[in-house]
Amino acid sequence: MAKKRKGIVKPQIEETKRIPRPVVNQSTIHEYPTISFQHLCDKNGQLHELTKRDLKHLSNFLRRVSVMTWSQIRLSDGIKTKKIPITSLRYTLPNSVSEEEEILEMRVSQEHRLWGFQNQSTFYVIWFDPNHSVCPV
Repeated sequence: MAKKRKGIVKPQIEETKRIPRPVVNQSTIHEYPTISFQHLCDKNGQLHELTKRDLKHLSNFLRRVSVMTWSQIRLSDGIKTKKIPITSLRYTLPNSVSEEEEILEMRVSQEHRLWGFQNQSTFYVIWFDPNHSVCPV
């Protein structure tokens, strides 16, 4: 008489929840900016070169943009954010900044400009420009 074969029983695997995929290109237009001085140039446009009046303009500007979203900043007539080609700059970028970054100029006041680049919701300041020295007008 032949032995009965026992069937192979597959183990029961508890169904788990899927881990959601990260959103890779999530837009930051509705986020508030973070300002970073991590890539501030150590040769030109430094903060220690600013006068008391320049610092007042800068602090007022930072206070103003801190309550705006990136969308509001980009659409603001007062700030007039512009993309500037690297070839138009008088100063060379700090070594810590890739030449592939999109360099932005932001109007702080009638004569003052803030230069840097945006990565996600952070704006990395490179230069503070009270005299339009970074790029010819």
